[in-house]
Amino acid sequence: ARDLPDGFEIVWQERTVVRHTAARPLLLLSRGTGEYKMRHGSFKIKDREEECFTPDTYALEHRDDGITACSAGADIHFRVQAGRLEITFSVRDHRLNRLYFNLTAADDEHIFGAGEQYSAIDLRGRKLPVWCEEQGIGRGRDLITFLAELTHGAGGAWYTTYFPQPTFLSSKCWYCHIDASAYMELDFTGAAHAICCWEIPRAIIIGQQPDPPSLLADLTSLLGRQPV
Repeated sequence: ARDLPDGFEIVWQERTVVRHTAARPLLLLSRGTGEYKMRHGSFKIKDREEECFTPDTYALEHRDDGITACSAGADIHFRVQAGRLEITFSVRDHRLNRLYFNLTAADDEHIFGAGEQYSAIDLRGRKLPVWCEEQGIGRGRDLITFLAELTHGAGGAWYTTYFPQPTFLSSKCWYCHIDASAYMELDFTGAAHAICCWEIPRAIIIGQQPDPPSLLADLTSLLGRQPV
């Protein structure tokens, strides 16, 4: 951990993983109720947030098993498990069921993954949901999509997929896996990689290796490999 004038950052394997400042908080929690409308396997999803809480100051505690950033409403635990950085959360108000969490991003990195993607390989500069649904007809802003949506409510989007996954990899040879099964959004458009999860994740797991083959080997050892 490294103290900053108005916050802190966590450095692991010589890379800053997260950073908290007053201007750019690391964590935001809220309470919300999701609204889901489905037609022909395509979903319209909205969230009605009723309460929001942003911890602004943290006290860092160095413990035998890692570092804990303690705040008035929530604690963030950082510890190394099996060669990976594991981030977990202790939220005191159990009514809070929305988590927004920021990972540091590099300007020149590329992001891949989030399940099976059909329209884009590099997700940097994009925002997408992690949600399983029918692909629909068309892939976004085109005449086919417009007509399918107008007549049957079955228009597709660039991100619709049968196989979403809350896992992504960086060209800087690190990956992130979010251990959660609720609706999620991944936002790679800003100065930080933003995770929005409609539950408190069991863990956010970060892996880092010196090269892509080693990175994929480490990721598949975590998630599992198909038999051959």
